[in-house]
Amino acid sequence: MCPESKRYLSHAFTRCEWLVTSPSCTERCSFTWVYQAAMKGNPSALRVISNIGALPIHIACQFSSSKVVKHLVELDEGRTLHYNDMIKDSPLHYACRGGNLGVVKYLLSEHTYSLVSSMEVNEKGELPIHLLCEAVKDKVDIADSTEYTEIIWKMLLANPEAIWG
Repeated sequence: MCPESKRYLSHAFTRCEWLVTSPSCTERCSFTWVYQAAMKGNPSALRVISNIGALPIHIACQFSSSKVVKHLVELDEGRTLHYNDMIKDSPLHYACRGGNLGVVKYLLSEHTYSLVSSMEVNEKGELPIHLLCEAVKDKVDIADSTEYTEIIWKMLLANPEAIWG
C-alpha cells in the first residue's frame, strides 16, 4: 500500500499522477477504487467526501498537476468544481493554498465559475488570492514569475476589493 493513501482519501488522483495513464494500479494503492469506479462510468465516485468535507477535486487542486485536475474535471464534467468543503474552501482556495500555479491558471482560464469563485470568502475570511500570496511569499522564484503576476492580476481584476482585505 502506498503510504500517501493513508493520508488522503483522494490519493489516487493526487500523488499518483501515473494513474491517469495507467489505471492498473490496484496492487500499489488501496484507494484506486475511486479512480476505477470513475473510469468504469461511475463519476459519482468523484463525490466521495473526506472527513473535512473535501472532494477528490479539492485535494487534487492543492497537490497535483493541472493534467490530473483537468482529467478529474473531464471525468465529472465539472460538477464538483462548485462544491465547497466544510470551511467554505472552493477548489480554487485549495489550489491557491498549495501555491499550485498550473492548477490556478487552469481553473481561471478554462471555467466561467472561476471569476465567481475567486471572490468567495471562506469561513476564515480568506479569498483565494490571499492564500496564494501566503503560499508563495518565501518562494522568490515563483513570486517573481510572469505566470504568478498574470494570475494575481486576473484575480485582482475580478475582485479589486481584495487589495484592502
